[in-house]
Amino acid sequence: MFSIGKLCFCTMPENLRFCDRYALKEELGKGAFSIVYRCVDTETNNEYAAKVIRKEKMSKRDLMKLESEARICRKLDHPNIVKLHRVFGESKFHYFLFDLVTGGELFDDLVTRVDNYTEELAAKCLYQMLDSVKHCHLMGVIHRDLKPENILLESKENKVIKLADFGLAVEALEGEYKWFGLAGTPNYMAPEVLEMKPYGRPVDLWACGVILYIMLGGYQPFYHTDERKLNTLIKSGDYEKIKTVKKLHRQETLDRLKNFNARRKFKAVVHSSLFLSSFLTMSKKKQQENAVDQRSSSTSVIGPSKKANRTGK
Repeated sequence: MFSIGKLCFCTMPENLRFCDRYALKEELGKGAFSIVYRCVDTETNNEYAAKVIRKEKMSKRDLMKLESEARICRKLDHPNIVKLHRVFGESKFHYFLFDLVTGGELFDDLVTRVDNYTEELAAKCLYQMLDSVKHCHLMGVIHRDLKPENILLESKENKVIKLADFGLAVEALEGEYKWFGLAGTPNYMAPEVLEMKPYGRPVDLWACGVILYIMLGGYQPFYHTDERKLNTLIKSGDYEKIKTVKKLHRQETLDRLKNFNARRKFKAVVHSSLFLSSFLTMSKKKQQENAVDQRSSSTSVIGPSKKANRTGK
């Protein structure tokens, strides 16, 4: 076992590599520094989601964030939270083994329930979300990025909710309120975060309320294409007055929820494309800068020699 900062990594016995015991299967997702694969333990046949992180381009700050995520995830053990089982480290990669969840996102499942979408169903979903958030708070963790994309289902058959993605989570003592930084997704941020005031665990409950509102109404309580105007709506509490489900046929709510989900998915694809384009542009610029630096370094060495030769003549 070895460590980077306060984060300890398990090492394979007898200098074996991670892939000597764990078989990486199909790709499940991709991030800036990581790729998530379905993974099988060849000794037990247990399946996991393996987050493979390439260390090569990670800064010291990135490694600190990784350390924080691992430390936080290790504290959490709840049936409605994606569990981190093990962390491994090698010279070029880090490996995080999480629960393998195969049911997809909760909202993707909800929009398929044409005949049984009810307030009772929304209440059951909310109960599981709140129970997982309660566990986080009892363990001194604020998630800070609760949104539909981070609420998954264990499997298609088992509709158990799994809270995921603690990349923005922070540790906080009970009753601790301070400025932890501006983090999260705008539509789900609490007013105190946007106002840059000290905040604490209640910001997660605000996000749960926004998610419940969407499940019941099929649209967001606060929405504007201009982010500054969106922030103003949230800070003033100027939300869209929701029509109660009892006064509407549930199919209308479901239709609106389908539209919301489709827009959300489209926005995610566009954001991912823009992020990738920006990342590639930055990488190309960095390569060009490195090339210029190399030429400058070469000139500084060769230049004086040539000048001396000319002077000698």
